[in-house]
Amino acid sequence: MKYLIYLSTAVNLFSQDQLEELLKKARANNAKKSVTGMLLYYDGSFIQVLEGDATDVDAVYDTIKADNRHKDLIKIADGEHDERAFAAWSMGFRRGTATEFAELEAFTDPRKLSELVSGSDHPAFIMLKTFVRTNLQ
Repeated sequence: MKYLIYLSTAVNLFSQDQLEELLKKARANNAKKSVTGMLLYYDGSFIQVLEGDATDVDAVYDTIKADNRHKDLIKIADGEHDERAFAAWSMGFRRGTATEFAELEAFTDPRKLSELVSGSDHPAFIMLKTFVRTNLQ
């Protein structure tokens, strides 16, 4: 199972509607290729983990690289792991208040990441825990 982690910066800050649309499209595109993972967005910064068959992960990543809604895309890690780390995850999202999280039921609250993944040694978990701890305190 391949995993890939990248960082990027939004060209413009995303509105709630834009983030919902991004989630909808990402889920549909990733499902076609059996790619799972997690996307965190915070104040114009993205960090995403993709996981699945190497060919499929690379194809999704190529599509992401061509997306003009973000810039400064940097692949920070990739490798192989025995199992999916985010099999049921689509995206994490942080914008403002707890009320907004409730309105976006499809997003995962990244502040709860440590509760959901405590004890995991997967490199993606470690990277995302660091992102959450650094940006959301």
